[in-house]
Amino acid sequence: MAQNSVLSSGKWFKVSVTQEGIHQIDYALLKKLGAEPDKINPATLKIYAYPNGMLPQANGIARQQDLKEIAIMVVGEGDGKFNSSDKIYFFAEGPDAYSYSSTKSTFKYEQHLYSDKNFYFITSGGGAGKRVTTQLNLSGNFPIVNQYTDLIQFEEDKDNILHSGREWFGFELGFETEVTIKFDITGMVENSSMSLISKIMARAFEPITFK
Repeated sequence: MAQNSVLSSGKWFKVSVTQEGIHQIDYALLKKLGAEPDKINPATLKIYAYPNGMLPQANGIARQQDLKEIAIMVVGEGDGKFNSSDKIYFFAEGPDAYSYSSTKSTFKYEQHLYSDKNFYFITSGGGAGKRVTTQLNLSGNFPIVNQYTDLIQFEEDKDNILHSGREWFGFELGFETEVTIKFDITGMVENSSMSLISKIMARAFEPITFK
């Protein structure tokens, strides 16, 4: 277990993201967070994060003990000043976690039950921050990747039985026996296959079926 968190010293500023992707932090956002970008040596800018997804429920399961620094790109740091035109770019993950099972050829998706945001922590000072590095192109012939397996999910946390526990559900099928959910799947390869995974719970005094 970590004796002291990295947050125990220095000035820190927290930003949140809702989805995975490349994110940008500029001069105006730093000022809005309460930082003084004019006094920052951009070479010492650092961003720390914790893995996305929920902590495991069992105490005995290993987990990351503290925030870890991630590699970022700082455009304009060469002059030693963070000017109004300078930018910070970093890759961020959303709150939900997912992984791909090659044996089952499908995704495992876990919605974060306690937050719809993931948080990143910014600081400066001390030594140089971790930066994205440039990699040379590998020589040789490689296959061209022009299609890939993707995940689209739909989650609505509307109903929690007995107002207890971690199980939440969306649509309730009672007097209405059908529901339609529309997805934007622009760019889908024609005649490609799909796997549909659903989570369903039933409560009834009579036998019921779902199709």
